[in-house]
Amino acid sequence: MPNSSKFKSIYWLTNMLPTILIEIIGIFKNFLFSKKIDGKVQSRRGAGKIKTQENILSFAFFNRN
Repeated sequence: MPNSSKFKSIYWLTNMLPTILIEIIGIFKNFLFSKKIDGKVQSRRGAGKIKTQENILSFAFFNRN
């Protein structure tokens, strides 16, 4: 019988990797498409909406246990 805790951690990593990648991509997207207005960084319109949709998708596909 293989070490179950090791297997669990590997399984968790493979499950979470796409979610983490999507998070990083979302952060970079917001960073690239943001404009500085009055010293405050404001994201472009719709960027937040796209981000939440990505989060929902990532939860739907990769957090099945």
